[in-house]
Amino acid sequence: MNRRGFTLIELLAVMSVLAIVGTLSIPAWARARSKARAAVCASNLRQMYTAYMSYLSDHDGELFPFLEQTSEGRLWYWGLERSAGGAEGNREIDRSRARLAPYLAGGTVETCPEFPYRMSFTKEKFEVNTYGYGLNHYLLRGTPANRSIDLVNFTAAERLSHIIIWGDAAQVNTFQSPASPSNPMIEEWYYLSHLEATYHFRHEGKVQVIMGDGAVRQLAPYRLLRICDGQIGYLEPNRKNDFLLPIR
Repeated sequence: MNRRGFTLIELLAVMSVLAIVGTLSIPAWARARSKARAAVCASNLRQMYTAYMSYLSDHDGELFPFLEQTSEGRLWYWGLERSAGGAEGNREIDRSRARLAPYLAGGTVETCPEFPYRMSFTKEKFEVNTYGYGLNHYLLRGTPANRSIDLVNFTAAERLSHIIIWGDAAQVNTFQSPASPSNPMIEEWYYLSHLEATYHFRHEGKVQVIMGDGAVRQLAPYRLLRICDGQIGYLEPNRKNDFLLPIR
């Protein structure tokens, strides 16, 4: 009985076909993975929005501050830092004391799966990841933007379907070690501003946000910074703030 095996040419042909199929499938897999992460991020934003609105409801619409000095330490809106002055990346933060902690289930709701936490150009701020999303800076009591319009209560906000509440945020740091002007690094950031590069366009070149009416949107950048991952930048032209200004 004549048993014929594969020739070398036939094996090479099969291997070439498999290599081509594998190469073609990688981009499709990457796109599917990116879409899945965007869906998780959208779910996170909806939970952040619900928690924020619940907080406002329980506090008669009064906005919480970006930072409050207390007898226990610095109460950032994302957690309590009892001992100030720790090295970047080792600062202790109690996330259970965050303003929205009672309204969130915990876990990773406050962090986006597309934030580049493990990249070499990322600088940690605290001992744990805290927030991958930023709040509209007009909605944080005590910030310069908030003081400029003297907004203390959310009920005064107008055209909610046109203003961003939360969105993908990050900042380029050049002034805190190990970052420097010659070694810029990305870090978590906690507000969205039209005056600084704080939007992070990490979902296939777009920033994911949730508007005042609860709608999740993906928006394209106006300008990106050509450093780090090249995804941090501005949503609108310089000093234009149609997406943030809550009072017209």
